[in-house]
Amino acid sequence: MSKIEPPLSDLPIKTAEGGFYHGFSKDVTITSKLLVGLLILWAVVFPEQAGGILSGFNSFILTNFATWYVWVMALFVIVCLVLAIWPAAGRLRLGHDNERPEFSNFSWFSMMFGAGIGVGMLTWAVAEPLYHFKNNPEVIQGLANGESMVDLHRFCSGLLRAILAIKETGYGSDTQRRVQAGCGSHRAHQW
Repeated sequence: MSKIEPPLSDLPIKTAEGGFYHGFSKDVTITSKLLVGLLILWAVVFPEQAGGILSGFNSFILTNFATWYVWVMALFVIVCLVLAIWPAAGRLRLGHDNERPEFSNFSWFSMMFGAGIGVGMLTWAVAEPLYHFKNNPEVIQGLANGESMVDLHRFCSGLLRAILAIKETGYGSDTQRRVQAGCGSHRAHQW
């Protein structure tokens, strides 16, 4: 396999040589932590002001980008379906050409299913259906029941899994190609 050209592989990113931030850019990591910490502190100390401003941002995004969001979700689902139907996509290997997979297909699907169910149960199993139940015009009018909200939650979870499948396949493939080309980061070798 040919070596990846320098603009994508030899970026001059300064990373920590040791300690807690080993292999990470301290500038990016610490700045991100400070910004998120300040946002949380602002929301805790001034909840009314933070709620008003963040609700304004949310309304702006929903007003101006809702249609675009629907089209992007549809695109992700279509790409997932095309990859599922396209025979060559099933033959792509993430390892070296002579390596066999560490896990069988059944084991791999079981792990992915377990991880997806676990994340869904821990984070959104109760919160999302209740959110949809509380804010749904059909419920307010008395036209729908709680089961329809669970169905809506399952639909949203399916869209999210389509997005994650595309994203993670791209990350995994890119990382593996860089390691094979001999220019992957040291973190890719640790995994």
